[in-house]
Amino acid sequence: MKFGEIIGDGELKEHLVSMVREGRTGHAFLFREEPGYGALAYALALAQYLCCRNRTETDSCGSCPSCNKMQKLIHPDLHFAFPVNTSVMVPASSKQPVSDMFLPMWRKLVIGNPYFLEQELYDATGIANKSGGMSVNEAANIVDALSLHAFEADYKIMIIYLPERMNPVASNKLLKLLEEPPAGTVFMLITQSLEKLLPTIVSRCQIIKVHPVPADELRKVLVERHGLDAATALIYAKLSSGSYGKAENLLREEKEVSSDRQLLYDILEKGLSHDLDGMFPIMEALSSLGKEKQRNFCYFGEVLARKLEMLGLGMDGIAYVTPSEKDYLSSLAVRMKPGFCRRMLYIFDNALSELDDNVNARLIFSTMCDYFYLYL
Repeated sequence: MKFGEIIGDGELKEHLVSMVREGRTGHAFLFREEPGYGALAYALALAQYLCCRNRTETDSCGSCPSCNKMQKLIHPDLHFAFPVNTSVMVPASSKQPVSDMFLPMWRKLVIGNPYFLEQELYDATGIANKSGGMSVNEAANIVDALSLHAFEADYKIMIIYLPERMNPVASNKLLKLLEEPPAGTVFMLITQSLEKLLPTIVSRCQIIKVHPVPADELRKVLVERHGLDAATALIYAKLSSGSYGKAENLLREEKEVSSDRQLLYDILEKGLSHDLDGMFPIMEALSSLGKEKQRNFCYFGEVLARKLEMLGLGMDGIAYVTPSEKDYLSSLAVRMKPGFCRRMLYIFDNALSELDDNVNARLIFSTMCDYFYLYL
């Protein structure tokens, strides 16, 4: 990927390019982002720029043999590690799953959309209803990959997507590698939860913060790539908080009517009609989802609570409601008790906290359904 293909933040592109030009790259980068901001795109562009034989003052050439392999993610000196789990798409193995088993699916996903969200990775690798992780076997694979000399480039590059998903043993092995890196190695870590990484890992990396795309710039991209009118594109740009990955996801959900949205609408309707028995299948459906999907459901609930609060206050202009949902949400906001939207935010925030603490999912979502029944 070239820097010129990345959406937004020209200052960050120039900063990364200047570090290479001036020989200030070091051996470890830690890209810090919110989901969908594009840290992986920056890491890929930096890797391509480092290895390009004909790079310019501002970007890689995009056409030399090295760039061609980088763009197809098949360069022999480019390695990946990312969260995985058992999957129907990979033959059963006595070993715990590792990233190398999923590389064809990873390449297809990244080439198609390097701004993907975590759940999209799990969907692409066939572990959609589970959470991904990185085990000690993954750490051993990283060590093995970096123990060899570079084949074609001056560097061996290891991109680790979401290192916060490593278990403690794997994290300690990574720390040892960062403390004593193999010669000619460049690590590029991409995190969305810096606080979950070992402080000693963070301290050994150059931290690169990836910023959201400004709403007006994201609006232009959505108009160009999806044929939206400017007003609708601006709504999606603001709803996604400057995340191109989230904007893409919202547009897909708009077409597909996401299960998250339907389940949440069902909870609200059952609560408003005081149908406790009708809540039970909803609770069962939520409890059976994988943890990442449960988190996404709660995030969606928080967004919906804000929309309903703004609509209830008559502040339609900053509710950022999409055209297809405006009529229904406006009628829903009128039917809800005053003050419930703020309670709704608390319900979902509390559920997210309990999910992170590994509280039993049935308990979390049965309590949630009780709240909706009692307070709506």
